[in-house]
Amino acid sequence: MEKSVIGIEDATISGTEENEFVSRIINKHLAPKKIPVDLPIENFAKQTCDRLVRIINEFEATLVREQQAGVRLATFGNQVFSIENITFHNPDIIILVGTSQTGEPVQLVQHVTQVNLLLVAVPRKDDVSKPRRKLGFEHPTQESQQD
Repeated sequence: MEKSVIGIEDATISGTEENEFVSRIINKHLAPKKIPVDLPIENFAKQTCDRLVRIINEFEATLVREQQAGVRLATFGNQVFSIENITFHNPDIIILVGTSQTGEPVQLVQHVTQVNLLLVAVPRKDDVSKPRRKLGFEHPTQESQQD
């Protein structure tokens, strides 16, 4: 039986080396990556929620007084809603609570590995003479988030 030969970047690999080479390429570039977590996995949703709150508050700091952070959801018909609160259920669920552009209440429930938000500026519907309400000051307690 003839050995197959693969030439990649001036390197020629034949026989069983081919299988090892292909395995290394797959493991290096295609295998799922481990997510570094600096908190135990049971707090993963809280950690993700804290980071989202920080990112959204930083985004809102760049907006004019008459605007607040909103989210555009391309996967749900390109809808936009304002963000009023973010909560979580450990170990893996994030919930964004807000209001659609037509005034209906909205809740987006996502697994922490699927969170993908496009932050956009939307008009505030509250009293713009008052400071914008910051997200994140009402995190639920750990005990209330256990199923």
